[in-house]
Amino acid sequence: VVLALARLAVGEARDQRRDRRSGARVCGHGIKLARVIGCPTVKPTVPARHKQWAKALRDMIPGDVRVTAYLDETATQRDITNFSITESRSSRSEANRTRLTFGFVNDFGQFKLGGFFRRSFNHGGSFDNFHTINDAPVQNDFLRASSDSSEVGFKARWSLSRRVYIGMEGGWLLAHRFEDIHRSAIVDSNENTTTRRTTVGVGLGLILSPRTILSFDVAGGLIRSAGDRTENATTKLLESKLGHTDYLSFHVALQKDLWSKLFASTSLMSIGKLRTNDLQLYPDRFGHVLDRAGVFAPSGRSSDLFANFYSNYGLGWRFKPNFMFEYIFSTDYGETASRQSLLLRYNFDIRRR
Repeated sequence: VVLALARLAVGEARDQRRDRRSGARVCGHGIKLARVIGCPTVKPTVPARHKQWAKALRDMIPGDVRVTAYLDETATQRDITNFSITESRSSRSEANRTRLTFGFVNDFGQFKLGGFFRRSFNHGGSFDNFHTINDAPVQNDFLRASSDSSEVGFKARWSLSRRVYIGMEGGWLLAHRFEDIHRSAIVDSNENTTTRRTTVGVGLGLILSPRTILSFDVAGGLIRSAGDRTENATTKLLESKLGHTDYLSFHVALQKDLWSKLFASTSLMSIGKLRTNDLQLYPDRFGHVLDRAGVFAPSGRSSDLFANFYSNYGLGWRFKPNFMFEYIFSTDYGETASRQSLLLRYNFDIRRR
């Protein structure tokens, strides 16, 4: 929801710049969350072209992402007899995504509504450069994957008063994934998976004072997946699985201008998940009953119910309205090691230039 509200903020910022040019007064909160939930105008101006529904899909936003990563790792394991195994691996991973988004937005003054359709195509994989166990060469593993997805969604934002704002979004996604798996621990196989996801979220923003903003949001979703893995040599079914995941998240954030250009922020997010898996394994042509990771797992249903907590604490300096620096400390309260980040952000206003 936070990311969705941030995307909506792009339209809000554009509206504020338009209001400034038209002489309308704009509030002077000037802190980051104000851009997320929207900054109220005393005399909002709504262009005529926004007062009617778009007759065609107005925005076409292509997006391409290409990533290559390299990993060198060594792991040593010892059993109770003090016998040790050292495994070394050097690998390369690639990911490529092409995404095309069509959307529309309609501005009704205090209420803004938008919708989109997104089509994505992805391909990539991971490939071993070398793989050894106790310095003895082992067959290199590699995996190739491709997927495509279709997604539809909506976003809405409106103000209840000059200090209270509400945002909402929802979406539905359908994705298909194909993987060609070659690993030394199992026979060569391929897997086809279909995933469906439904999400909805609501956010609330409160301007407590001209220098303090509090935001709260709740989101939930359903994820359903079904996949089959078959042996390449015989086309025999090796693995069949169904996955069901239901989740609910809560998030609260506070940001305050401390002095002049100095600001501080804090946030807390909790995610609860109920995950159920139905797994059925079948023997390969050698009689081995292993999952895609090369591990035996009992067939049947398993369920997990768990919750995670995450927090961010930040302190930053705003050099200009579109140029800022922030130190961020992140923690998940002992699940993993805490993280520290330095964020340097500059927003380019290409349209005005």
